[in-house]
Amino acid sequence: NGSGMFSLAGGAAVDSSGNAISITAVDVDLQGTLSSGLATTTIVTSVAESIGVGQTSGALWLDGGELSRITAGTLVVGDTLATSVTVDGVQQTESQNIGQMSLNALAFGGTVSFVNHNSTFQSVDVTADGNISFDPGLTLSAVATTGSISLTSQTGTIQGQGALSLLAANGVTLNSSTTTNGPL
Repeated sequence: NGSGMFSLAGGAAVDSSGNAISITAVDVDLQGTLSSGLATTTIVTSVAESIGVGQTSGALWLDGGELSRITAGTLVVGDTLATSVTVDGVQQTESQNIGQMSLNALAFGGTVSFVNHNSTFQSVDVTADGNISFDPGLTLSAVATTGSISLTSQTGTIQGQGALSLLAANGVTLNSSTTTNGPL
């Protein structure tokens, strides 16, 4: 109903037979598998709050193990209620069943931050109302043969706090002003 936690027990499976899945909750606990096949799975917050992806927490948190149990053509995380999305150390094995990762912090001034460790997706699209930032020395990779990286800051900038590597087999698109304090 969007006001509590969405929990999926270990050994349990939700398979939509290729139809879209939409989850609105204050947090998720995915111990079982969640599959929309090639369709879109959307996970958004029911209140204005932060989202953590990978090795970092947020009010709504998808850790690497939970990501590895999701199969989707596109996984949309966050919308207009996401005040921030923080991404830390998503491994290729954790994101390999997600064709396109879409990370969105669209609340007023919402930010997306890549921190601490490199992250790897098949393909990734990042949109923030405010800034998109990267800790020094990080690499963001899109490893599918059609994988791409698209970064859009609607009212802010894309900021690398040091050297920044954006690696994608099918190109990188920067839709906003970008600054780094090191090589790009």
